[in-house]
Amino acid sequence: MARHDLSTRTPARIVGWRWISGSPLDGVPRTDATWLHPATTVVHPSGRAYRWQHRPRWQRAAHRTGGTLAALGEAYGQIADPTLTSSLTATVAVGGLVYAGNRAHRRWVHRQHRRRLVQPLMKSLSGPLQLPIGASADKWLIVPRNPAKQGSITRVNLPDHWVGEEYQQLAVHRLIDRWSKAPMEVSRVHLTSAPRFMEFMPTPQPPDAVEWESSDDPYVMHIGAGPGKAPVYARTETDVPHLAVVAGSGSGKTTTLTVPLLHNREHGALVDIIDLKRMSFTERKPEHPDGIAGDPTRPSRTVSGVRIHTTIEGAIRALAEFIASATAVALMQQEGYSTEDIPARVLIIDEFGSFAGGAKQWWTGPGKQKKQSPVPFWLYVTLMQGRALEHRVVLGAHQLALKLFGDTGSDARDLFSGRILTGTCSAQKWITTYGHVKKPAWDASIKGRGTYGPLGERPDLFQVAYVHPASANARLRALPEAPEWFDAGRCAPWITEEHIREVESSYGAGRWVREWEHLFTEDDEEEQVEDARPAASGSLPAAEGWVPAVTVGGWTPDVTDYVTVTHADSTGDPSTDDDRDTPDPVTVQPVTADTDGDGTAERITLPDACRTGVIPLKPGTARAARMRDPKFPKGQGEGRDQTYTPEELQAWYANRIAQ
Repeated sequence: MARHDLSTRTPARIVGWRWISGSPLDGVPRTDATWLHPATTVVHPSGRAYRWQHRPRWQRAAHRTGGTLAALGEAYGQIADPTLTSSLTATVAVGGLVYAGNRAHRRWVHRQHRRRLVQPLMKSLSGPLQLPIGASADKWLIVPRNPAKQGSITRVNLPDHWVGEEYQQLAVHRLIDRWSKAPMEVSRVHLTSAPRFMEFMPTPQPPDAVEWESSDDPYVMHIGAGPGKAPVYARTETDVPHLAVVAGSGSGKTTTLTVPLLHNREHGALVDIIDLKRMSFTERKPEHPDGIAGDPTRPSRTVSGVRIHTTIEGAIRALAEFIASATAVALMQQEGYSTEDIPARVLIIDEFGSFAGGAKQWWTGPGKQKKQSPVPFWLYVTLMQGRALEHRVVLGAHQLALKLFGDTGSDARDLFSGRILTGTCSAQKWITTYGHVKKPAWDASIKGRGTYGPLGERPDLFQVAYVHPASANARLRALPEAPEWFDAGRCAPWITEEHIREVESSYGAGRWVREWEHLFTEDDEEEQVEDARPAASGSLPAAEGWVPAVTVGGWTPDVTDYVTVTHADSTGDPSTDDDRDTPDPVTVQPVTADTDGDGTAERITLPDACRTGVIPLKPGTARAARMRDPKFPKGQGEGRDQTYTPEELQAWYANRIAQ
């Protein structure tokens, strides 16, 4: 058999054979592609290879052979039928230009994507991942052209030496968020074995706008919608039914507070609003309200069932009346009275930081009070009482900082079961609102975008429901009228003197309730009446009492006095434990009761004793002494109807001034 003549392998034949067989024309393979299978890796020393060189050899051969035959056919057609061939050639040329333009555009977009996103992201990740200098982005990153598109996955390959602690993963997450310019969340983390990677997906976002909808249940309030337009509800029939709204200035805090205002008014609740800004819920233009205002014919310029307090003193009195109302309901329930007809009450505090700080400043300043401000303690008591007594608090604040709640601190803050956070959010604001839980990413530039979460649960991303002020005013005006006493700014009719004294003795808030200040106008025990004169002859005035002039829901509260004052006996200890520098008391022998006549000594009430000059004190001072002095004579009867003999009152007073 004759040997193959190698001299016949000319360069032209070699190149021609490589052309039709799909091999590299220079004979140096760039990839490990075979005749049937595409390439899996680059084998050229340069480490580079075109996409064409990754294809199987049969595809490359088909393209080359097809192109050669097309060129030969074109040449033959020009000889046989030039017109038809020219038409076909033009069609093929246009198609080729379109294809080439599309490929060029794709390559340009790919280059822009790498220049604007992939390469900067790679440089940013090189530090946290501790990658070598000049590391290729193709090896460590897989970034889709549109990372914000739902369903797209951004993948970061991790080196073997990278530990992947929580703070390291958080750093990578923040870089992905920054460069992708879209809220991203970690979908998968694989660190146990090779390949090690982290994958990120865009966070599902709620709709950009949600209309508020009414709810049939007073304890289920529609507050917005989550991803997929799923409605989000705040449930207030819980152990702690209060709601807190946290947002910065201009982030829609007041707009969010409009939702609980409308919801509670539609279900018959009476709403007090503390608005020290005087712009959020008040009406600034007579012809059209800028905020939630109301009927211009009303003196308060608010709708029925809504009272707005814009001064520090007015806000403090409103909070005190709110506490007294809740305490009165609690005492009535303990006595067995039905409270079902008493309407629910809601206190909305906008800009709680301004209210807490302003109350503290006012208390020792213009208020001329000697002790520190009890407002944080009053709020804590109100939050504790709220669930069973249908008295709820809605709070709006820039941040739920502990210092705003005074000595009650985290105990008071934890009583807000529902929490809404909208707008921009710093790490400190997030922690004080929800604690150390994972924070979802959202676009703060969208008004009303934020999170909602009950206490102890992971908050969910949602869009706050919006109601236009004009629509809110129309809805509020269409509701049934609230009780006349509420719109007139008076105290709740179910609050009695006994309740006020209980609130004063327990919380120091009774003296701040409107219409009951007269009980505490003379609370200095040492104040005496120098010009006290006996009253004119005739019957003594009747004991002071109060009967409500209005009924609420067909129910008139009973006015009874069942406060029992316990006194120490005549040999009991003094009221103070510190008896240093105290003169010895002078004991006055009480007068023996008159037993000669009909067996009944003259007895009078304490107010009558003050008015007739039996003891030279004002009624308020005498009542305060009766509650505080353990040596005060024990009268017969209960409450304001207790009676005493003039002799025992005079003996007590003589012993009092001698000390």
